[in-house]
Amino acid sequence: MALKRLGYRIHDGTKYEPLFQMLSEQRFDYFPRGINEIFGEFETRKDEITNMKIEETLALYLPLPTYFFVTPTRPDLATRIKQGLLSILEDGTMDQIFLEYHSDVIQKARLKDRIIFKLPNLNLSDETPFHRKDFWYHPE
Repeated sequence: MALKRLGYRIHDGTKYEPLFQMLSEQRFDYFPRGINEIFGEFETRKDEITNMKIEETLALYLPLPTYFFVTPTRPDLATRIKQGLLSILEDGTMDQIFLEYHSDVIQKARLKDRIIFKLPNLNLSDETPFHRKDFWYHPE
């Protein structure tokens, strides 16, 4: 776990769903979620767990890339995927698709109004392309 490697005290749960009840019972103080997860999860549970709320002034930023893994027997497929992704990144289609699926929650999160704590993800490889700023979402 990335947060544990950074020295945070973590309550490990073996199952996802009970974590919400554990939070409600104050077995821990917070449960970090991605902005693509938190609003739907909250909406689904707000009636049954009434003492849970979404913190409104802070956010954690932990880089968490998504990778395509391709069988080593198909380097041609890996090349095609890479070329296709770079092409839609270059022509703006990637941003368009990303915002089509995530703009609502990005706006709802009001990232501009939050203090964002940027944390390194020590679980990532040294080969992670942080130098490619266009690969990462950066709130304006």
